[in-house]
Amino acid sequence: MSPVMTTLSLPLRIRPVPPGPRPYWSRLAKVQSWWDYRHLPNIKLEHYNDLLSDPEGTIRDMAAYLDIEVQESDWPRIIEAISFKEMKAKSALYAPGGGVFWKGGADTFINKGTNGRWREVLSEQELAQYDAACDKELTPECRQWLESGGMLT
Repeated sequence: MSPVMTTLSLPLRIRPVPPGPRPYWSRLAKVQSWWDYRHLPNIKLEHYNDLLSDPEGTIRDMAAYLDIEVQESDWPRIIEAISFKEMKAKSALYAPGGGVFWKGGADTFINKGTNGRWREVLSEQELAQYDAACDKELTPECRQWLESGGMLT
């Protein structure tokens, strides 16, 4: 089996396919479907918060998982290249479609380099809907990891 690695952050675009009518399963169900198989050796989940808190450690972990040898002298350049500052400066290269799908373009897609801002912009009603959807689709452990990152269990 070849490895599968994905970095999760809301919104999500991942698969395997959960049971149920297709193509209308929720993004949360997709997350849970990956979570359920995180123990397999060909699946590795990485969280954006972990990349923010420990970029070098996270990228070194990814490289090791993918069996990519990196010269020690290359790490500073790699870590600089994945920094938010660099990603923002080259946002048109990294945003899907060069950013044409977002009002404000690629600078809107690569916005502030933080996670969890959605809590500040959703209404109380929308947050309640989110909670209900999470309660329906996610195990508590999966939800905790999805919202915060950290060590996988």
